Amino acid sequence: MRVNHLNLINFRNYQKVNIDIDNGINLIYGDNASGKTNLVEAISFVSLGKSFRTNDDSKLIMHQNENARIELEYFSKKKNYLDVILTKEGKTVYHNDIKLERLSELNGLFITITFTPEDVLLFKDSPSVRRKFLNIACSNLYRGYIKQLSDYKNVLKQRNALLKDEIIDERLLEIFNDGMIDNQYQIISCRYQILKRLEEKLNLMVKKFTNINGMIKVKYQCDFDLYDSIADFRKNVLDIYNQDKEQDIKRKATSRGVHHDDFTVYLDSKEVADFASQGQNRLIALCLKLSYGELIKEQINENPVIILDDVLSELDNQHQKKLIDILTEYEQVFITSAEDENIEGINKYQIIDGTVLRRN
Repeated sequence: MRVNHLNLINFRNYQKVNIDIDNGINLIYGDNASGKTNLVEAISFVSLGKSFRTNDDSKLIMHQNENARIELEYFSKKKNYLDVILTKEGKTVYHNDIKLERLSELNGLFITITFTPEDVLLFKDSPSVRRKFLNIACSNLYRGYIKQLSDYKNVLKQRNALLKDEIIDERLLEIFNDGMIDNQYQIISCRYQILKRLEEKLNLMVKKFTNINGMIKVKYQCDFDLYDSIADFRKNVLDIYNQDKEQDIKRKATSRGVHHDDFTVYLDSKEVADFASQGQNRLIALCLKLSYGELIKEQINENPVIILDDVLSELDNQHQKKLIDILTEYEQVFITSAEDENIEGINKYQIIDGTVLRRN
C-alpha cells in the first residue's frame, strides 16, 4: 500500500494542501508547531476514521471554518480513493465515491501503523490503550472482528443498564448472559492468536533492531479460559456469570468479560513496564509496532504504510541506522522530524507556515 496523492482543505493549520507523494521513505520536517504531525495525522485518519491525537473531530477543523476535508488517493492492488468530510456535527467517509455506512467498513482498506512519542508508555499505560492496539490489529487482519466486538459491546451495555434497575429481571439477565458468549469466544480466539504470532515476531525484531538480550514473552490476560470447543467455553462462562451475579448487582456493572482484557510483555520473566528502562520500553514498543507490520505483510501480502512521528530524535545513531534499514523493506514510510535529517535516498518535504514544500 502507498499514498499517491493527498489533498487537505481546512484541516488543522492547512487551508489547502495538494501534493503528490513518492514511494520509499518520506521525511516531513520543519519547526515545532509548523504542522508536521498534522500532515501524517490526516493520512492516519483516513485509515482508521479517527485521530491518533484527539477524540474530538471538531478540533481537526481549521479555526473559523465550518468543515474540513481529506482526500487521499492510494494504491492497493489498484488505484483507490478515500474522501473524508468533517463538520461540527460529524464526519462522512467515501471509498471510491461510495459512502460508507459504518466506520468499521474502513478496516483493511488502507492500513497505517503509527508510532508516536506517547507509545513509550504503551506497556505502562492503562489496559484500554493495549486493548485499542489489539482491536486495531485484529480488525485489520480478521474481517468479522469489528462486528463481533460491536455486537458484544451492545449486549454488555444492555446488561449493565439492567444491573442498574432496582428490580432485576432474572430471565432477561440470562438472555444477556447467553448473548455475550459467542462473540467473546471469537474475540478471545482472535486476540490470543494475534498475540502468539506477535510474540514470535517481536523476539526476532528485538534481536534485529536492538542490543537488548533476553527472551520476550507476551502474556494474554483474560477473565475466561479459551476452550477448544465453544460448548465448553459456554458452560464455563455461564458458571462464572452465575457466580458473579450478586457481585454484579451490587456493583451495577459486569465484573468479567473481554472489555477487561489486557496483555503484559516480559523480558526474561520480568515485566517490561516495571523493570525495563524508559529507553528499553521505547525500543520494545517500537519493535511491537514493527512486528505488527510484519504480520500484515505475511497475512495480506501487502505493506502497511508506516508513520513515525518524532521518533528519530529519541534514538541514538546506531538505532537510527538500524531503523532506517528496516524501514527500507516497506513500500512507503512517513517520518516527521524537527531537523532536515541526513538520510540517503529519502524524499524530503519541508513545512513552512502551513505550506508543504518538496525539497528534492
